[in-house]
Amino acid sequence: MNRARTLLAAALALSSALALSASAAGAGRLAPIPDVESSSRHAPYEMGQCDICHDASDKAHTPGRPLKPGNELCFDCHEEFRSLVKGHPASKGACVDCHSPHNARKKKLLL
Repeated sequence: MNRARTLLAAALALSSALALSASAAGAGRLAPIPDVESSSRHAPYEMGQCDICHDASDKAHTPGRPLKPGNELCFDCHEEFRSLVKGHPASKGACVDCHSPHNARKKKLLL
């Protein structure tokens, strides 16, 4: 009986760990990293102002879907980057292809 309980407890622990791992993996590469691992942080994220970029009324997603698609969300606050993107190495992609909207291990929020 004790062996069965031990096996059941181990199975539950493993399934919980796998579920948590899958949940974290689903967050994607743009999910925030622990602050102790980051060397650069986006100011709104650092101040907990998620609603600047995310739709806080979207209760189905945490912290909510982005308010605008692609680079338009970035340009709302960083208009000066709009003209720089034309000559930027990733001019055909999105800012978040290389830059984290939350925090990053590298300078300039580089992923």
